[in-house]
Amino acid sequence: MPDGALPDDAPTLMDPALAEFLARQRPRVQFETRWADGRIVLTVTAYLGDDEPPPALITSVRAIVGHPTLPQILVVTDPRAGYIRGASRRSTGR
Repeated sequence: MPDGALPDDAPTLMDPALAEFLARQRPRVQFETRWADGRIVLTVTAYLGDDEPPPALITSVRAIVGHPTLPQILVVTDPRAGYIRGASRRSTGR
């Protein structure tokens, strides 16, 4: 185990409302990634569905831009960092 990494049986802290919401969902993709030269081990899990999480748990958002008659979506990426751009913090009226 890399220095600073947590053991596999380390407790995970999760908001009870989030745990309840995710218990009703089905993970679509899950993988492990490492940050900080392997010292931080993260498990990334993606869920797809129509149910919205509790509003208090939504801190930032991304939009999927499509066209009603074209089978395409718009994705803007940062070629230097390799991730999708366009995220924004949630604010009143958005």
